[in-house]
Amino acid sequence: MMQKIADLDRECRRMALDLSDEVNAIVMKASRAGLREPRIRTSFRRRLAGEKVRCPTRDACVALTRIGAKFTGEQARLNQQLLTAMTQKNVMLDQLRRDRRYRAILEIWLVAHVPLSFALLVALALLVALIAHVV
Repeated sequence: MMQKIADLDRECRRMALDLSDEVNAIVMKASRAGLREPRIRTSFRRRLAGEKVRCPTRDACVALTRIGAKFTGEQARLNQQLLTAMTQKNVMLDQLRRDRRYRAILEIWLVAHVPLSFALLVALALLVALIAHVV
């Protein structure tokens, strides 16, 4: 999935070159922000809570929609293709964040469940031993 996101990012940067400097700057800012500080890697607590993070790709989609209203003809078509690719990238990033949240929940379950299960088995064995000793 990370490779697909990187491929979409490269494709978006390539498509932005054919549009205005403003669009190119927005896409490059989203791309650089993702490379410099990936919003996927957050603390365990934030992953568990599923907090919404400020995503440069999401911000770029909003900006492209706003700017795209000014375009006509070929530029409008290119902007729509770019917006579609950025939206796909945003959906994949959201899915990746959701998957990481589920993984954090499963890690807590594993850390809590296994020791608790062993403790309950020991308690059950002690109870059986105590009952067998009394009888």
